[in-house]
Amino acid sequence: MPDITDYKITAFDQTNGRLEIKFENLENKIYLDLHPDQSGLYPEGDKLDTMIRGVFPKSHIERKEKIASGIANSAAIAALVQPDDISPTPQSLNDFIDPDQFFNIKLVVAIQRTLAEMSGGTV
Repeated sequence: MPDITDYKITAFDQTNGRLEIKFENLENKIYLDLHPDQSGLYPEGDKLDTMIRGVFPKSHIERKEKIASGIANSAAIAALVQPDDISPTPQSLNDFIDPDQFFNIKLVVAIQRTLAEMSGGTV
């Protein structure tokens, strides 16, 4: 199990009383809302440290470690996947624009510029 003492407070949102915490063994930051005590103060020192350690997702880390070491039936689960029939991720602007439509867009822009120049304005 990772050492949960490896963390740092990376930001404090004073407006909302929220800490941003980066644990060494986690990819994402964790946010912790601080609540003032009976005296109207935020926790400090050991009390704050205990609260921060309490939000560390131990089960998430344990799960990642198990998965990293390999799960015997992961291929069986992968075989169940049925991807949606979605178009592939666009790789360039040409994947978004039909060349015929692009020509029409250029024509419209050219007409707008001409009209604007004729009226003394700009597009």
